[in-house]
This record gives sequence, C-alpha cells and structure tokens, in this order.
Amino acid sequence: MDRNKLKLIDGLAFQNLHHLKTLNFEQWRKLREDEESCEYDAFISYNFYDEHWVLEQLLPNMEGNGSSFKLCLHHRDFEPGRNIVDNIVSAVYGSRKTVCVVSRNFLQSEWCSLEIQLASYRLFDERRDVLMLVFLEHIPERELSSYHRMRKVMLRKTYLQWPGSECSDPALAQLLFWKQLRRALRTGSRMEDEDKPDIKVMSAGDSNPAATPTPCEDNQGDGRWMSLHNRFVSDSKDKEPDVLFVGDSLIQLMHQFAVWRELFSPLHALNFGIGGDATQHVLWRLSNGELDNISPKVVVLWVGTNNHGHSAEQICGGILAIVQVIKNKLPVARTLVLGVLPRGKMPNPLRERNAQVNHLVAEAVSSLPHASFLSVDPGFVHSNGSISHQDMYDYLHLTPQAYQALCQPLHGHLKSMLDKPAEN
Repeated sequence: MDRNKLKLIDGLAFQNLHHLKTLNFEQWRKLREDEESCEYDAFISYNFYDEHWVLEQLLPNMEGNGSSFKLCLHHRDFEPGRNIVDNIVSAVYGSRKTVCVVSRNFLQSEWCSLEIQLASYRLFDERRDVLMLVFLEHIPERELSSYHRMRKVMLRKTYLQWPGSECSDPALAQLLFWKQLRRALRTGSRMEDEDKPDIKVMSAGDSNPAATPTPCEDNQGDGRWMSLHNRFVSDSKDKEPDVLFVGDSLIQLMHQFAVWRELFSPLHALNFGIGGDATQHVLWRLSNGELDNISPKVVVLWVGTNNHGHSAEQICGGILAIVQVIKNKLPVARTLVLGVLPRGKMPNPLRERNAQVNHLVAEAVSSLPHASFLSVDPGFVHSNGSISHQDMYDYLHLTPQAYQALCQPLHGHLKSMLDKPAEN
C-alpha cells in the first residue's frame, strides 16, 4: 500500500469521529464484559508501517512458541463491511487489554490516536489495568510532550521498550522482553486501589546499568577488589573445580564457615565471592578472565541484593546477562541461580524488591536448558514479618546456623545436578 493511500485512510479517521458521538457512554458500557468472557487477550494497536514487526515478532512469540494468547489484529479480525469505528470500539472492549505499539509512525496516525483515546478512556473510567505501551524505538520525552494522554499513561501504567540491535546481546534482551510482555498480559485487569503504583518495565539492553560490565570503584584506595579479582584469575590456572560459586559477600563468607569444608569442598568447589558486589561487578569479573582457565560442571550464582538504586527489572536483566556470559564461556556448564534473600529486621522496600527479582528471574530462566533457579530461603521471615538476629546477625549477612539451614538442601541439589549428564 503506497503512502498516498495511507494518508487517505488516516484522513478518514476524522470523518468517522462523528460516529463516536452516536455511541453514548451507556452503549460503550454495554460492551464491557468480565475478563473471562472477553474474546481476546489483547487488541494490538499499531501503524501499518510497523506491521512487519507485529507479524514477524509479536505474533510468533505471543500466539506461537507455546504461548496461548489470542490477539485481535486489524487486518485479520475486524469484521468486513462494518464501520471502522465500531470495529475499533468492539476490539478495545472485547479484549482484556489493549497493547499500543508505539513508534513515530504510530504518533502520526489519526487512527492510532483514536485507538489509544478509546483504550485510555476505558482505563481511567473503569479503573482497570487495560492499557500498556510497547515502544519500538527510543522517543525522547520532548517528542512526547504534545501527547498528553500517552504521557499520563506512561506515568501510571506499564510500558516496555523493544531492545534493538544496538544491545550487546539482543537475543538475551529480547528473551526478557517477551517474558515481561507475557507476564503483563497474564496479570488481572482489576485495579483495587486507584493509587496503586504499577511497575514500569524496561528492556535489558545497554541502558541497564545492572547489565553493563563495570569494575567496582576503589573508594577506599587500597585496591582490594581488583587484587581479589586478579587472585581469582591466577588461582584458577591450576584448579579443576566441578562447582564454581560466584557472587557477593554471602558467597565469600560461606568459605569462612565449617559448612564449606563439610559440604562443598568435597564437591571440588571454588569460591569467587567478593563482598559488596552487584550484578554489574560480577559481570565484569566473569568477562575479564575468571572463567578463562576452568571448566566447572555447575556455576552457582548468588548476587543482586547489593544493586542499590536499581529496579527489580534491571537486576533481573543483570542476572540474565551473567547467565549468558557463563553460557558463552562455559558452553557445557549449567548455571544455578540462587534466590536473593529477604533483608532488614522488618518489612521494607528492599525486601519487596528482592522478592520481585526472584519472581522475574525464576520465570526468565525457566525456559533456558542451561540454567535453573533455586530458592534457598528456609523461612527466615517469621509470621510477624521479622527476621531474627540469630539467622542474620546484621539483618543481611548469615550466621553459622543460618548457613547450615540454607546449605544442606543446596548441597543435595548440587549433588543431583552433578550426577546428571551435561547438556550441550
């Protein structure tokens, strides 16, 4: 279809706006149905010039590849001969959610403007989580300044950024994108609290500081972090471990207790833990020599609680980036990602964030044959929401008895992994 025809079609949108006035709000509300009776999971609003992405990327990943979502598309599901506005209204109200595929093409289309107008009306009028935005390209905020409705939605609702080819690992970033989109479509649409904050989901690309390899800053001026890294690289040259533990202080301190000698030394385990490390630090270490001279069968990864200022989605992206580096450098090894532990004596935002990280990571690695997730929390949070100093002496680091409770089942899991043949 040429541009002149597209301009003509877009121009017809204004001519059909009078038809909206004949559909009073009561008629619109009659179209509302419970989620269970909606014909579609999502109505996909997009511009014709972005149809290739919808057909080549969205459909195969959301209706194929084991997914069971039913999407409503203009060209496929609109009723022939019916007024276009009636078709749009039916699509918006006959779907659990509306997904707007936003690009500069989308912003210039009157039809797309009409579709997001109807979906946002339903969102704010019904207080239902029924609208989400997918950005196909980075659009600076100044270019969105005139789109007040879209900016209002972005401030309150979920949005996703499609990771482009400029990412260091597009395949991994896209895997996370599809996981997040499926999760967003599975969530219920009812909003019990008008002011309930929604998660703004972003991509796992290079803009994610948690997934960007970064050496730890030498704030104290003694060079200890780099010295430890260099020692790990040097020590690995004459070691043949079956299991490699890598992560932050929870890994590092494990080596100091009897549980390491009793349970993990017999497994020919190596400990590459450094206190204070966040995902970006571990990512840098593993990308700069720590995996170059060893061939462990299993890599145990435990990191994430030190990612201060990062969202759960960013931390998840950082963990998945580490998993991919391990896969690239150790093709036959399997990675076991341990769940981030709760922290703080009483409930707090970091504890909630860590729980969300675990949910995201568990879902993301579930489809990876070379990686798995294991929750190692034996129940540190008591019924009143508190954590005892007998388990975490500073409400973050573990006591000997807590390590014993945590490491016994971990040891059994590792034994079963080592007994299984490696998968290529």
